[in-house]
Amino acid sequence: MSKITGKLHTDPRFSRMPKLLKAEVLAGILVELIQLAGRARRGGTPVELYLVDHAFFNQDLGCDFPRLLRFYYDQLDTDEQDLLKRTYGSTLTAWLDLAHRELLPGPITIVPAPAPTALEEDLPCLTT
Repeated sequence: MSKITGKLHTDPRFSRMPKLLKAEVLAGILVELIQLAGRARRGGTPVELYLVDHAFFNQDLGCDFPRLLRFYYDQLDTDEQDLLKRTYGSTLTAWLDLAHRELLPGPITIVPAPAPTALEEDLPCLTT
């Protein structure tokens, strides 16, 4: 089976994807976040990014952001790491610093999902 065919047949649930594929998805998200922040800075807008999904830091399934970023970066060879350093500079350093922290970034606020409304309870397609 080819590499692309294997990826296409992978379980779509992030927690069930192979570790390398999860790391590649995370790398894609990271590039998008870096580009978003760069556009804002170039436009003169101060930037703060909030990772609002607890799954970014939930270590229960082994697919948390810090662990996957460390895995992705560590599996690159030295030339690839140097290229990333030259391309993303201090931004990459900041993300890697976050990935190597022992404690979760603070403050972390976990907001529970709202209870379904009466209308939503009447519509089984919204609650299943």
